[in-house]
Amino acid sequence: MTDTDSHFEKIVVARHAAMTPAERVAIASQMFEVARKIVASSLSSDLTRAQKRFAIAQRIYGDALPRAALEQHANYLD
Repeated sequence: MTDTDSHFEKIVVARHAAMTPAERVAIASQMFEVARKIVASSLSSDLTRAQKRFAIAQRIYGDALPRAALEQHANYLD
């Protein structure tokens, strides 16, 4: 199911095809960072750093990663 008009879908596909691989990676990275910030802004301000990292990763990755991986990420000191 799609809610995008076929004319606009063709424009988007053409624009994407015209991008270099580096441009695609940069845009995907920017989009991920915006999504991460949106999730972070929805969290309680009284969470610890590890709790925030866990909550963000859990919300973004859901069941795609095991809980142990999310916990390791949350507790990683960068």
